[in-house]
Amino acid sequence: MIIIHTKLSNLKTAYVTYQLRNHNGLVQYVGTCRLSRIMQLPDAIRHPDFATMFDTSKPISIEGIFISNSRTDCHAKRIELIKSLNLKPVGGELKGQHNVPITCVETGEVFHTLQDVVKAHGCTLAALCNHLQHKPMYNTVKGKTYYRGLPLADSQLQGDK
Repeated sequence: MIIIHTKLSNLKTAYVTYQLRNHNGLVQYVGTCRLSRIMQLPDAIRHPDFATMFDTSKPISIEGIFISNSRTDCHAKRIELIKSLNLKPVGGELKGQHNVPITCVETGEVFHTLQDVVKAHGCTLAALCNHLQHKPMYNTVKGKTYYRGLPLADSQLQGDK
């Protein structure tokens, strides 16, 4: 059962911090997403351990903990709950960022965080995020292209022969 108290006007714009409990009532995950997408659990399914976190033959509960029009406030509440419950954060980071390295195509450099790319190549975080999300007008960032993942071997680039 999901019980969330909010105004109808907030349903499309609001964010929610929620927790997932297993069949024993133990909190297994704390996440943040748009309130309108809570049943899809978009951030939870990206968690590396999500597939093994729950017994699929048993029910789980989704509890909305905090609702706000501010995504930042919801993430702050999420971090607070993760710390207080001593849970493993998404990707091992408290910011909920992907735990996938970023590779520069031109230089072959591999970066562990977006901030590492920003410091090394002097680009803005916003431009880099837009580029990684393949948004129009962001084909390159300061003349360089990046992708999430480790560098491909030459055989992968040319196709296996």
